[in-house]
Amino acid sequence: MYRYPEEYLESAHIYLKGNSVNFSESKILITGASGFIGSWLIEVLRYYTKAESQKIQILGLSRNLGKTHAKLGKENFEFLNWAEGGVEKLSEIKYVFSHAIHCATPATSETGSNNSENVRLSSIGGMQYLLKAAKINGNRPRILHTSSGAVYGNVRLIHEKLPLRQDFQEASVDKSSRHFTYAMAKRETELRLNQATREGYVSGVNARLFAFFGPGLPTTSHYAIGNLINQALFSESLHLNGNGKARRSYLTGNAMAAVVLYLLNKELVGATHVGSSDGRTLKNWGDMVSDISGKPLKILSKFDDSSDKYVPHWDGRIPKINFEQDHRKVINRWIKFVLSSSKLD
Repeated sequence: MYRYPEEYLESAHIYLKGNSVNFSESKILITGASGFIGSWLIEVLRYYTKAESQKIQILGLSRNLGKTHAKLGKENFEFLNWAEGGVEKLSEIKYVFSHAIHCATPATSETGSNNSENVRLSSIGGMQYLLKAAKINGNRPRILHTSSGAVYGNVRLIHEKLPLRQDFQEASVDKSSRHFTYAMAKRETELRLNQATREGYVSGVNARLFAFFGPGLPTTSHYAIGNLINQALFSESLHLNGNGKARRSYLTGNAMAAVVLYLLNKELVGATHVGSSDGRTLKNWGDMVSDISGKPLKILSKFDDSSDKYVPHWDGRIPKINFEQDHRKVINRWIKFVLSSSKLD
């Protein structure tokens, strides 16, 4: 039994198999394993390695195993071994990993994103613990850091999209932004992984993740598309606080997991993008959810969000997603998933 729709998992399976991804005999360490990113990675890994008869070992790190068990479900929880605690626990774990995915950075208030010390410890401190273990183990592991498009700050757009850049010399992050601490922590984490890669004792890649939608994404946090889904289910109308001119692109969780696992298995280094390049205004997204749910959309225009554009250029070094990303079908499927999950709860 799988938590996420099996047709989504099968699509990821086809992508990974088509690109000759092989994790046989790998020992994978995942920090932040119970979040949206980690849960999709675990589910896709379980489905793919079982389908392809690839034997792997996974160690997941979680601050609260009880909550993680409830969130991931019995089968996913039992698919891997667990260590309870924050990233500082890594110094105690004697696990010679061949691969590591560093996802442990709070991105919502529920996980502590408003605590700057917590953000820095999880992101930068977690990477430091991984790099120290890699140096001690001496096996040059592959380490993937799930970074963020937030690192770009006010970089100049090209055709209304964020270009892939390997450094931040031309971009600054507004200190008044609510993303400032998060963005700066991600920048520092990227730099430390890059330095370790140059020194030769790890093979590192910074996967800058953008925006996602579909099953598993929180619908009661700060994500605009998630809030629209929550309103479609539980409110009389939908609303956007801004004027709806901000631009967003969304990739499904299975596509995100497929690309991240592809990157983990290959030798691409430096930075790359993981996100859809199909950008639309928030009003366009709101109109779509409104049409599907039959509930009116209200544009409150409390502020002008027209300068807010968060759409990446696709990195041509990564094979394109070869399965359906029909927005209306994803939203329909997402609504059904949220309803079924709320009934289970």
